[in-house]
Amino acid sequence: MSPHELLTQTLAVRIGDGDAVTVTTASRVYTATGDFEFTAPARITIDLQPNQTNEIHAAGHVRKAISVGPCQYGDYTLTQTFSIVQG
Repeated sequence: MSPHELLTQTLAVRIGDGDAVTVTTASRVYTATGDFEFTAPARITIDLQPNQTNEIHAAGHVRKAISVGPCQYGDYTLTQTFSIVQG
């Protein structure tokens, strides 16, 4: 089966010091929590809509690492939007 015919796709979301990843499609929101690193990505399998372009929004949260005085490190979210053409 061609990748263009598959109705699911497993995404590997690489986020250093990550603790949560959310993937949003037109039909559903998928969430994974855990300890994610660049070498140990969050893996989320999503459903794709057939015969169309699937818009996907991924967001990875970086856990709060430390605070030094008034400076806080971590506790922010990185996002990426992309498309998977199906069919």
